[in-house]
Amino acid sequence: VLNANYLLARLREGRGGKYLPLAFDRTCMHEFVLSGAPAKRELGVKTLDVAKRLLDFGFHPPTIYFPLLVHEALMVEPTETEAKEGLDDLADAFDQILAEAETTATERLQAAERSEHETRAAAAQLEAEARQRAESLVAAARATAAQQDSETRDMVETRTAGPHARSEGMTAGR
Repeated sequence: VLNANYLLARLREGRGGKYLPLAFDRTCMHEFVLSGAPAKRELGVKTLDVAKRLLDFGFHPPTIYFPLLVHEALMVEPTETEAKEGLDDLADAFDQILAEAETTATERLQAAERSEHETRAAAAQLEAEARQRAESLVAAARATAAQQDSETRDMVETRTAGPHARSEGMTAGR
């Protein structure tokens, strides 16, 4: 009972209190159940990830996903023969695992923000290039249309001026 309450108090002090809160808020006897739902939601870390990482620290992981009514459950049952130093080491391991997850989550968020910024910059560049291209095409189309209008006017003037000039010239010569 003492070890379970001591370990629970240690976990509440650090990141465990934020990301692995107590599932049932009551005095624990020999075990306590934590909910990893906040860690999964805020850090993207599942209870299974925490349990596997505890193995890397040399700790046998607690029972996971039981009881079933607690989302991302971790049931911790420290033995009464465990020394205080061992409990402190376990609490420190939990805190370090959650610190790693915070760092990873922050890095993912920063990468996503960089990617979003880069995407917006690329989109703005493409939009500016498309606008320039469109303006060039419109200018070219206007120039072509003006050229064609000028040629058409010249042809019309030549055709209409030709017969009048001939008929006037013929009249004047008679």
